[in-house]
Amino acid sequence: MPVEVRDIAWRWPWPAWLAPLLVACAAAWIITLYAKEPPYVRRSVRAALAALRLVSLALLATMLAQPTAERSRVARPRLVVAVDRSNSMETRDVPATQLGGSPGDAAHLSRTDAWRTLLNRRDRSFIDRLQQRFDVDLVQFDAGVEAASLEKAILQDPINSGSPIERGRATRLGDAIDFALRQLPGPRPSAIIVISDGINTAGLSLADATVRAQALGVPIFPVAVGSDRPRPDVAVDEVRAEPVAFPGDRMQVEVVVRASGYPGRRQRIVLRQIAGGDSLAESEFVLPEAEGSTTTLLPLRPAQPGTLQLVVEAEAQAGEENTANNRQALTIEVRQQPIRTLLASAAPSFEYRALKSLLERDPAIALRAWLQDADPSYPDVDPAALAALPNSEAALLQFDVIILGDVNPALIGGDAWDNLRQFVAVHGGGLALVAGPRFMPAAMGEVEAMRRLMPIELRKDQPFGATAAGAGDGHAKFSIVPTAVGLQNAALQIGDDPARSAEIWAQLPPVTWIYPLFAAKPGAQVLAEARTADPALPAASSPAILRQYAGVGEVIMHLTDESWRWRWRSDDRYFARYWGQTVRRLARGRAMRGSGSLTADRTEYVAGDDVTLYARLGPLVQQSASSGAETAEVLLTGESSPSRTIELSRSGSQLHSFQAVVRGLPPDRYEARLIRAGQAPLKAQFTISAPPAELSNLVVNTAGMAALAEATGGRCYTLATAGRLPAELPTPVGRVVERLPAEPLWNSPWLLGALCGTLACEWLLRRRSGMV
Repeated sequence: MPVEVRDIAWRWPWPAWLAPLLVACAAAWIITLYAKEPPYVRRSVRAALAALRLVSLALLATMLAQPTAERSRVARPRLVVAVDRSNSMETRDVPATQLGGSPGDAAHLSRTDAWRTLLNRRDRSFIDRLQQRFDVDLVQFDAGVEAASLEKAILQDPINSGSPIERGRATRLGDAIDFALRQLPGPRPSAIIVISDGINTAGLSLADATVRAQALGVPIFPVAVGSDRPRPDVAVDEVRAEPVAFPGDRMQVEVVVRASGYPGRRQRIVLRQIAGGDSLAESEFVLPEAEGSTTTLLPLRPAQPGTLQLVVEAEAQAGEENTANNRQALTIEVRQQPIRTLLASAAPSFEYRALKSLLERDPAIALRAWLQDADPSYPDVDPAALAALPNSEAALLQFDVIILGDVNPALIGGDAWDNLRQFVAVHGGGLALVAGPRFMPAAMGEVEAMRRLMPIELRKDQPFGATAAGAGDGHAKFSIVPTAVGLQNAALQIGDDPARSAEIWAQLPPVTWIYPLFAAKPGAQVLAEARTADPALPAASSPAILRQYAGVGEVIMHLTDESWRWRWRSDDRYFARYWGQTVRRLARGRAMRGSGSLTADRTEYVAGDDVTLYARLGPLVQQSASSGAETAEVLLTGESSPSRTIELSRSGSQLHSFQAVVRGLPPDRYEARLIRAGQAPLKAQFTISAPPAELSNLVVNTAGMAALAEATGGRCYTLATAGRLPAELPTPVGRVVERLPAEPLWNSPWLLGALCGTLACEWLLRRRSGMV
């Protein structure tokens, strides 16, 4: 009920600074005047006269200021308490000790019972302290939002309309805040108290509700109800695989599994085809003791060309409540076109002949070969042989992969080396360098393009032949041992899994020649090392296989030309497997980077998730992109959603890489298309599903509620600290509902009588003292 409030208003006719100055001057003049009275007037009389004159002056100044009593009726400030009634609030994870239970009480209350207990304490101190300062209104929310009686909530009455089971299947926390701000009848609240677990599964997002509360200047004080400890859960967090492959490729699908609450349990991961559900690979491992992530590899070898629609699934653990995050889909494009490969060497070494024989037999590879020292008539007897090394940029672009052996750079002129660097760095071609005892890399010190492409540091002043002999005298033996990084590389996976691959590498015949490397370049990866195989010699190791990216292309370098020895007693099996996988990996770079690609970071999302689009454009694609070199435009279309244009920005320093984050997309099936002049558009498809079920996430969103409070000027509480909330609410400001007639005070008879009385007393005292 409104109460009457009186405020005194002053209407002084002069400026505010002038009034005190005039009063001070007048008071000083009066005191000085009475101080100079004749000495026969006693000092006490003069002081009394001065005091009476000063009182008269004060009464006169008050009348001149025209004080007026302004009356108004003011409504009490309003406070809204919003309480969560959704199904997630039935979770029993609130210790009774948080609400005053005895220290030995091991019982747990449901979240709904907890907030009811907070409002329904026997002494009702929480509610009473709020109602002493505010008019308190209640809003209840779950799948709907409505105003309710505070008394009914305290008495645990159900929501007035709708089935509690149906209505509890979602939480519209953002809508509840907006309802309290803008839709609840009556004046705008001074503050909002939100009692909830902070899990918002439908309607307005918390971020949008925060913006609206900020705009209206209403602070929000959340009370987080429940436990913020992660519920026991297993989730497939991330799935990584090459988006482009060739038939017969040995690939590794990298799966990151996050788990909590299942220490020491065994977890099975399965890779399936979406169509048919056939299992393609599986892995099993032990979950960590504490919450954390585990990475596992699933082998994959596509046999037929086409688009592979796959899904990675983590089998549900016993008692796991949320299984919606146990799967994640991925798409791999298996391309049929042969891998155009160029093999070049100076002389027909054992390595050259073994590679040529192997690659010619591979149906997925179209091989051309060039021998620097060959007879001019050699191409007439070998259909794969070339009479001259392709050295122009256009000629090199006829290939996907180039394997460059021990060639003499002095006999290769023109712009061949610069064009080779363009082939790799700009066009995304794959390059394999095979060291030899004569020229590679010893004779490359003066070839600037090769110095940039090689993953090793080579002194420019190194004299030709200084290291041509290499390490090893024909009797020393070196085992090729993959590093930890190398065992994760698909090219070195010559077994069914990393452990079996390591065993096979340990059994391969050793090599007898290794180029003595000075140092690997920064950023280069050492995939394998050459280690002394003779136990009688001191243990030593040196890089044997290295990899680095040069621009958008990839370079693999062998510091030995004796991989042909791996054929011994294995019928070419592991030699063929290694080189076949290496060529295919290098070719994926050209297929993927040269023509461009458009992908999303996932294929399945939930409403509210951010979608990140990545575009990797080859040079020809970038030149035809309509938005120029710094951006690329993508047309995003949904089956039932309007089309929109998304602008992708350059990603860091990558020349042909672009990305953008798209937010706020509604549930739908989407296709992103990057239109290219004269070429087929790049496409990416993804699906956004409706929000998860109400019980899919039961961890209290403390961080989100704290951010909501901080952004609006409020403060976040827990049940244990909620008792301080009523005292820490901001000082309320009432709302004027009616202006009453003002009452002038300056013309009051009492004020005029007081002035006349002081003047009369002063005159009588002066007369009695003989001053009149």
